[in-house]
Amino acid sequence: RGLFRSGSIRDNRVRGVIRSEMVSLIKECVEGDPVAAEFILLHLISHIYGRKDEIMAIGKFAVNLTKCPNKSSGFVDCLSTLFSSVSEKTFLLPLTISNLNNSTLIPVLCVDTTAY
Repeated sequence: RGLFRSGSIRDNRVRGVIRSEMVSLIKECVEGDPVAAEFILLHLISHIYGRKDEIMAIGKFAVNLTKCPNKSSGFVDCLSTLFSSVSEKTFLLPLTISNLNNSTLIPVLCVDTTAY
């Protein structure tokens, strides 16, 4: 995000190459699906620009992927690795019955790090 906004990458050809490389990398994770790759890239570069009533985030582009391959295909591990390599705030929560029933799925502010 910062590179594009700060003007560090002014040449559109360079931006196009970076975008193409990112889409290619994401397509490897989503078994070659170019539409899913584009949506995931949009999700990665979107950000929250405000909050309503301290609860609802305004501005984040959400993505829901359906009909994903089973766990043994490496799909989840590939996306998790990709997200953690390009984002500092990534956490993989397995969607098990136990986790869904027993976990608190609401972010809590950590005062020591001012992070959620």
